[in-house]
Amino acid sequence: MLSIIKFFENIDFIFIRCNRNNKIDHCNPFSTHITAFTSADLLGKNLLSFFHPDEHKAVTQALTQNDVNSTYHTHRFIKADGSFFWIKWQLTVDEAQGDYYVIGEDVSESKRVSSALSALESVTDTGYWEIDLDTGYLYWSDYVHRIHETDAATFRPKLEDGLKFFPPDAISTLTDVLQKLEQTGEPYSVDLNFISSKGKNLIVNATGFSEVINGRVVRNFGTFKDLTMQKEDEMTRQGLEQRVVLALQAAQIGVWDYDIVGDRLVWDDRLFEIYGRSRDSFNGILQDWNDSVYPDDLAEAQNAFLDSITNHKYFKHEFRVVTNSGDIRSVLGMAACIYDANNNPIKATGVNIDLTEANQIKDELKAISERAQNNAQLAEKMAEKAKAADIQKSAFLANVSHEIRTPISGVIGLVDMLIEDAAMKAVSDEKRQHYLGLIKNSSKHLLNIITDILDFSKIEAGKISISSQQFNLTKLVGELIDDFAHRATEKGLKFDYQSVGMENALCTGDPHRLRQILYNLLGNAIKFTTAGKISVRARLNKKADGNANFICAIIDTGIGIKEDSQGTLFEAFEQVDSSATRRAQGTGLGLPISRKLVELMGGSVKVDSEFGVGSNFTINVPFGSIEKSNVSYSAMTNAETDDINYQAFENCHALVAEDNEINQVVIQNLLDQLKIKCTLAADGEEALEYLHSDEGAQYNFILMDCQMPKLDGFETTRMIREDDKYQKVKNIPIIALTANAMKSDKEKCLRAGMNGYLAKPVTKALLSASIIELLQASRSSN
Repeated sequence: MLSIIKFFENIDFIFIRCNRNNKIDHCNPFSTHITAFTSADLLGKNLLSFFHPDEHKAVTQALTQNDVNSTYHTHRFIKADGSFFWIKWQLTVDEAQGDYYVIGEDVSESKRVSSALSALESVTDTGYWEIDLDTGYLYWSDYVHRIHETDAATFRPKLEDGLKFFPPDAISTLTDVLQKLEQTGEPYSVDLNFISSKGKNLIVNATGFSEVINGRVVRNFGTFKDLTMQKEDEMTRQGLEQRVVLALQAAQIGVWDYDIVGDRLVWDDRLFEIYGRSRDSFNGILQDWNDSVYPDDLAEAQNAFLDSITNHKYFKHEFRVVTNSGDIRSVLGMAACIYDANNNPIKATGVNIDLTEANQIKDELKAISERAQNNAQLAEKMAEKAKAADIQKSAFLANVSHEIRTPISGVIGLVDMLIEDAAMKAVSDEKRQHYLGLIKNSSKHLLNIITDILDFSKIEAGKISISSQQFNLTKLVGELIDDFAHRATEKGLKFDYQSVGMENALCTGDPHRLRQILYNLLGNAIKFTTAGKISVRARLNKKADGNANFICAIIDTGIGIKEDSQGTLFEAFEQVDSSATRRAQGTGLGLPISRKLVELMGGSVKVDSEFGVGSNFTINVPFGSIEKSNVSYSAMTNAETDDINYQAFENCHALVAEDNEINQVVIQNLLDQLKIKCTLAADGEEALEYLHSDEGAQYNFILMDCQMPKLDGFETTRMIREDDKYQKVKNIPIIALTANAMKSDKEKCLRAGMNGYLAKPVTKALLSASIIELLQASRSSN
C-alpha cells in the first residue's frame, strides 16, 4: 500500500493509518496541519481518543464493521487546542497487513451552512424550493410542504403539480415570471393568492433565482413563505427575506451591508479576502468600495447599482477589483435594497463572489473546446482530402499504367512483326520504314510520359530550378509554330499565328522551360481539337526598364471544358475526362507542370473555356534584358542544323562502361557517327581491368553507367580517383550516362568524382557537346 501513502502525502485530505489495535502509526502532513498536533502527538495514540466522546460508540461500530470505501461517516474530531471540527471520513482496509486507513476532509463549514439554513427556515418561516430543469421535478423543503399541506415522504411534485395550488390569475403571473427566469435568468419576487391541498386560502410570497453557466440557465431555485399570519413589520420581513436568500448562497461568499442614509459600509472577513484589503485601511464608507473597483469598471458598476435601487430590482453585476498588492480579480456582485414607508432606499444588503478562478477555468475550457472543435474540423477536412487524394492517385496510377503499357505493347508488337517479316523475307523497305516510324513515335510518347512524371516529381520535391540565360525568343517560338502548324495540317486543322513586338527579340530567362510550357499547351490544343482551327496570338510588351512581358494565347475550337471542371484543371492527378472512353492520351500532368513552371518564372496562366465550343489558354511570363538581334528568324531557321565539329574527335578513343546490351549498341552507334573509337566494358570491374592494362592510357574519356552489376559506376569512379593502382588515368574525364534523371542524381554523380552528366536517352548533339566540353577542359588543365 506504499502507493496510497505517497498519493496522500501532499494532498489536502486527512490521511491516518492505524494498526489492528487502533493505534496510529502514520499520518500525512495535512492531518497534523489541520489538527495542529505534531506527528509525535498523534503516533502511537488510540484513534478513538481524538474523536468527541459522544462519537466513540458510532466510530467504534464503523471500525468494527469494516464498512469500507462506499460508506461515509461524519463525526467530530479534536484539535490540539481542545476544540472540535467535523470530519467526513471513510475506511480503507489493507487485508494483507491488517492495517486500516482513515481518509477524510473537513466539512465544518458546510455543516455550519446547513445548520444555519435549517435554523433560518425555522426562525423565519421561509421555505426553499429548487427545480431540476432536466426532469421538471421540484424540491420542496419541509416548510414548503407544510404550507402546501402535503406529505414530504410521499409527494414528489413536478412544476405542473405546483401550479395547481394557485387560482387562474396567480397561475398567469407565476408562469410569466418563471418563463423569464428560465429564459433570461431574471429573478422575481411576487405575492400570490394560494390554496393548500386541504382548501386553505393563503397569501404567499414566492421568489425565484437562477444559476447561469456559459450563458445558459442550469438551475432555478427560490423561497416560499406564508404571509397570511405574518405580523412582522414590512421592513423586517424584507430584510429577513433577503437574508434568507443570501444565506442560501453565502458559503464562501463575501457579505456586505450598506447604510445608505448614514454612508456606513460593513464587510465580513471573506469580503476583505476577496478585495485583498486589510481592516486597518478600511474606513467603512462607500468610497472604500469605489477605491477598490478597477477604474475602467467603476462607472458601469455604479450605474448598475443605482438602476437597481431606482427601479426596485435585484442588483447583479460583474466587475473587476484591484487588491492592495496590485492583483486584478473578477467579482460578481448581487444585492437587494430595503425601502422605508415612503419608498425611499435606506439600506442595501449584498454579496460578492470571487469569479477569478472560475473565469480562468471557463476561458481555458472555452479555448480547449474551440481548439478541439477546430482540430476536429481540420481532421475531418484532412481526412476528406486524403480520401480524395487516394482516389485521385489511384485513378492517376491506373491511367499512367495504361499510357505506359500502350506504347510498349505497340513497340513489342511492331518489332515482332518486323522479325517475322524479315524471317519470311517478305518485308519491303516502305513497310519497314513505316514500322520503324511507328516504333519511334511510340518511344517518343513513352519518353514524354516518363519526362512528365519526373518533372512533376522534381516539382513536388522542390528540386526544380529556373535558369537565367540569353536566348532568341523569336527563334524559340518560331520553331514551335513551324512544328505544330505541320501537325495541325496533318490532322486537317487550320493553324493561324500572329505576333506583335516579336521581331528578332533576344531575352534573358529559361528557354527550356518556356519551350516545355508552350509545347504542352500547343500539344493539348491539337490533341483535344478534332475540327476547326488553332490560333496563336503572341505579344512581347517591352518596359522602360529594359524588361518585358511575353503574353501568348493559344485558342482552339476543341471539346472545351465544363465550368465545374475548370477549378481542378491545374490540379495534380486530375483530368477533365478520366473515363475509359476518353479519346486523348496523356498522364494529366502537363497542365499542372506548366502552371508551376510559369509561376516559378514569376508569371501566370489562365483559362477561358466553354464546353463544346473551345478553350483559350493564356500565359504571361516576364523576361529581362530585352535586346534586338540582327539575325532574322528566316535566316536562323535556314542555318545548318548539323553543326557538330567532327574534327574535335580525331584519334579519340572512349571506354564505355555499360551492362545493357541494347544501350551498348546505341552508344557504340552514336560514337561511330562521331568517328570515335569505342571499347565496351560490361561492368565496373571490367572497366578497371582495361584501365589497369598497358593500353589504359589510350582512352581519352569514359562514358560511365551508374547502375551496373558487380561494381557500380559510383564505386568504379571512386577507385579511379583515389586508388594508386590507377594513378596514370586518375584524371581521365568521366561522363555519367544514366537513366537516373533527377537533379539529385546529377549532384550525386558530380560528388562521386565524375566530370559530366547525361540522362538517357541521349542524342548525338548532346553527346558530342558534352564530350567536346570535357575534352577542352581536360586539355586546358594539362
